[in-house]
Amino acid sequence: MLALAASLAAVAPSSAQAALTTTPSADTYVREDRPATAYGTSKTLRPDGSPRARAYLKFQVAGTGGAVTSAKLRVYANSTTSAGLEAARVADTGWTEAMTWAKAPAVGAKLGASGAITKAGWVELDVTSAVTGDGTVAFAVTTPGAAAISVASREGANRPVLVVDSGPVPPPVDTTAPGAPAGLTAQSGDASVSLNWNDSSEADLAGYRVYRQNADGSWPSAPTASVTSSAWTDGGRVNGTAYSYRVTAYDAAGNQSAASTTASATPKAPDTQPAFPIRAAFYYPWFPEAWDQAGMSPYTKYHPTLGFYDGAAPAVIESHVRSMVHGGFDAAIASWWGQGSREDAKFPALLSATRNTGLPLRWAAYYEQESLGDPSAAQISSDLAYIAGKYGNDPAFLRVNGRPVIFVYADGADACAMADRWKQGNTVNAYVVLKVFAGYKTCASQPDSWHQYSPAAASDQQAGYSYSISPGFYKADEALPRLTRDLTRFRQNIRAMIASGSPWQLVTSFNEWGEGTSVESATEWSSAGGQGGYLDALHDDGADPATAPAPTPTATPTATATATATPPPGSAVTALAAGDIQPSGTTSSPTEPILDTTPHAALITLGDNQYQSGTLADYNAFWSQTWGEQVDKAKTYPAPGNHEHQSGLAANYCTYFRGGVNGPAAVDPCALAQDRPYYSYNLGDWHLVSLDSGSTSGNDADLTISQRSFLSSDLQADKHLCQAVYMHHPRYSAGSHGSNANLADDWQLMMDLGVDLVMGGHDHNYQRWTRMGAQNTPDAAKGIRQFVVGTGGGGHYSTTNRPAGLESFNDTSFGVLKLNLRSDAYDWTFLPEAGRTFTDSGTETCR
Repeated sequence: MLALAASLAAVAPSSAQAALTTTPSADTYVREDRPATAYGTSKTLRPDGSPRARAYLKFQVAGTGGAVTSAKLRVYANSTTSAGLEAARVADTGWTEAMTWAKAPAVGAKLGASGAITKAGWVELDVTSAVTGDGTVAFAVTTPGAAAISVASREGANRPVLVVDSGPVPPPVDTTAPGAPAGLTAQSGDASVSLNWNDSSEADLAGYRVYRQNADGSWPSAPTASVTSSAWTDGGRVNGTAYSYRVTAYDAAGNQSAASTTASATPKAPDTQPAFPIRAAFYYPWFPEAWDQAGMSPYTKYHPTLGFYDGAAPAVIESHVRSMVHGGFDAAIASWWGQGSREDAKFPALLSATRNTGLPLRWAAYYEQESLGDPSAAQISSDLAYIAGKYGNDPAFLRVNGRPVIFVYADGADACAMADRWKQGNTVNAYVVLKVFAGYKTCASQPDSWHQYSPAAASDQQAGYSYSISPGFYKADEALPRLTRDLTRFRQNIRAMIASGSPWQLVTSFNEWGEGTSVESATEWSSAGGQGGYLDALHDDGADPATAPAPTPTATPTATATATATPPPGSAVTALAAGDIQPSGTTSSPTEPILDTTPHAALITLGDNQYQSGTLADYNAFWSQTWGEQVDKAKTYPAPGNHEHQSGLAANYCTYFRGGVNGPAAVDPCALAQDRPYYSYNLGDWHLVSLDSGSTSGNDADLTISQRSFLSSDLQADKHLCQAVYMHHPRYSAGSHGSNANLADDWQLMMDLGVDLVMGGHDHNYQRWTRMGAQNTPDAAKGIRQFVVGTGGGGHYSTTNRPAGLESFNDTSFGVLKLNLRSDAYDWTFLPEAGRTFTDSGTETCR
């Protein structure tokens, strides 16, 4: 006991009052991943952040004799952590050391925190507010970091103690709470909600606490924000999601009022719409059904670059959106055949996939039923109300002055009576663009605008309204084209269309393959950039390629094509890689300065990019300020980790990296699969594959069947000498998470197909492994070298053992792996954070 007293003297503050020192009457810890296991007899307590673990300590306080002036919980830390320890009150003191996670009592608000623990020794936590006098008191000790920390228990040496100072009984204190705030209102903003309420009249008012309702309808015990004024703005919210709030007031004595009434609002993005002139393409969502017509399959003269696709597939729609944006289109006009029709059923997918891209393309509906008869004004009113109500307010729907845009076809017999019916039926104030007919300008009823649908005419101008062009017209079941394709002529048509200044500048069509009017890429007019000659011509506004620069190549990953990154083949490229990167709540990073000072062509993330759950709000608030800065966002080739999956099948990861507020990344990582995303790309003379190793922790990492199939076919089809694969979970690891035996078959597949390099994270340390076989043994002839680079900034995990094959390791330095990728080899260098000296470097030749 003398040794303990001497140790405590180093941290005890001087005091003239007598101090009571007591050891725990019970202590234990519980683990979330082992909810039925008790640890009451353990000689150590092990708080942890991932998986979560909490230590519980209970003390019998007696002999205070007056008001408690200070209470300090002191524990002996056997290990270090930059995150430190935190103490919280546990109101329920009836627990025993046989307690498990499943039966553990609730934990109250945080009482005190230690800050970083840099060496083993005594750690002091201020718990004064929880100790009011004699009696039983209990605490929970946790860590906000992701790494476990060992703390001595009462069963071992250096037992925890509670040191209580008391003094004279203080005078009575104010126990009267302020009145509940009144007049709370919530106002929607772009990704934000602004709150206002009436000022409180309390003389000793200290401030207000704002509470945002949880997604499950419950209210949090801790405030979302504490403010001193009667207004607050909640930023980083998700547009289209409703949020509810309450506010309380508290005084200088800490008394808190009852909650205000609830106020709710739904953030909404500003209505960003194109201005005239608007370039639009007629679009047909009726594939794959339309590939089979009139006894022909496929029903077309041509061969689309995407193959004979399913137009309802999100990846296909997103590819189309990117292609149309490449072609300079502001909008697409999708064929619509009425409520409940096949085209109506596909319209939500067009809007959803477009929102996912984050690109500015907008959709209008092409009302086709006028081609079959004369719908009544009542039918028109019903249909317009349906379109406006179901689609018209979607951010991806085309609006002019806030009014949803509807194009309307017309048959050869239509006349001014058609304009009358549409004027009468437009009860929702839609922006209506009718197809012209003879004498349309003299009709008493005039729509908002007019257009011509003329696929067999090279160009058509309706002065003051529209200018339409067509690349060609060659129906699948006709022997000769009605309009022969001529790219030189089409460029002239584009220039004339632009020069006309017409409000509507229309192209017939993007993808009417049966009539052969498509500008979508096909084998017959392919181009180096992958978008095809006609879209390239539109991209260049019809400029003559002999006198204008070639169009910039666009990379779009699809199920049958691999994206190509700059610099081109034949050049050595530098890539930087790390995982387990950005803690929530901070806009700084120990590794981000390395990115600023090290020139690189690619930034590879190895999962757990944004802690703790990869929410879109955290990506936008924190990631975007470090690794996601403007200079790097178009160089990023990400992989998801288990923490990205905590927010729901990596949905926020996909939204951010495919082009959110601070996107897009160099490629769309979710073009092939959104729930478990994976993709491949070429970087210089290397071929790289990014995989999703799952939403689980520990030794349960695994790939989906679709990923294994993709990995096999992708690597077999690739002709590069050098290939690399990366994912979050490593096959081999000497860290606390350990190796992942479930990846053995995938490792063997990669060995068989000649992969040279594999990278992972998950364990927060650096490890370099020799060339390893699939079953835990080195294999210099056919094995693959692996790096674990979980050093991006999200904490440190210790390396627990030194198995055969582990050549280099470090668990104290944050840093980034620099790869110099050459045509037949690669060089690696570990670049540590500022102030650290550990490094590791070498060279390997590709097999």
